[in-house]
Amino acid sequence: MSMIVIQGLCKQFRGAATGLFGHRKPIVALDDVSLAIAEGESYGLVGESGSGKSTLARCLVGLERPTRGRIEIDGLDPLADRQRTAKRLAETVQIVFQDPYSSLNPRMQVGAIIEEPMIVHRSRLGLRRDARRRGVARLLERVGLPPSCAARYPHQFSGGQRQRIAIARALAVEPRVLLLDEPTSALDVSVQAQILELLGALRRSMGLTFLFVSHDLGAVRFACDRVGVLWHGRMVEEGVTAHVFDAPAQDYTKNLLAAVPEVDPDASIAVRRAGA
Repeated sequence: MSMIVIQGLCKQFRGAATGLFGHRKPIVALDDVSLAIAEGESYGLVGESGSGKSTLARCLVGLERPTRGRIEIDGLDPLADRQRTAKRLAETVQIVFQDPYSSLNPRMQVGAIIEEPMIVHRSRLGLRRDARRRGVARLLERVGLPPSCAARYPHQFSGGQRQRIAIARALAVEPRVLLLDEPTSALDVSVQAQILELLGALRRSMGLTFLFVSHDLGAVRFACDRVGVLWHGRMVEEGVTAHVFDAPAQDYTKNLLAAVPEVDPDASIAVRRAGA
């Protein structure tokens, strides 16, 4: 069963005015992209800067409206009626952003940050105040932090700890899909592996579906079952991650893999654990 289905997705932006008459040539960010992500699968989306992977992610959660195409998430069409579907979409898909510091309100205690989504979605979750507080404590423990962290502020934590808090907040509404937008790239290499392993454990225990957007090919190989490669807004290669990485069929994928010094997940993770 597919949790996410994308068919013929196109997105164009208005380009800068050029020439005597100010003609605007559209900028094509996505060009007829189609993919399907199975329930419980971790799908990696890779490509160089400007390839369209972030635009696709933004279209998926309603932050951008596609020029044309179809999106379905757990049977929900987020393009049909955004006012009607926005809350249901937020209950189904949550995002973990690249920079955990800028994504957390520095003026709120950690407990309030994690509890806030429970309050917004209280009609579905049915949690009263005491139950929400217990839920915050359980979520902190689930991401490897003591419940006492609830009384502290984001600046009192390391980057890796803040990302754990961001993950706990994303899980607060019991979503079925996590959109991971470069979730380890802003972290020290010594803690990147810990976050990847945490995400993998959560996916297995909670039956989550991941869309993992990243330029870190080592992280994608470690964390993802399948991978899609975007180039200039087009999907140029897709398949089982190990097959694509070990025997890429397209020249662009070969060049992308050749541009990074290490994509062996075992070696990469060992280096990170050593704190190199």
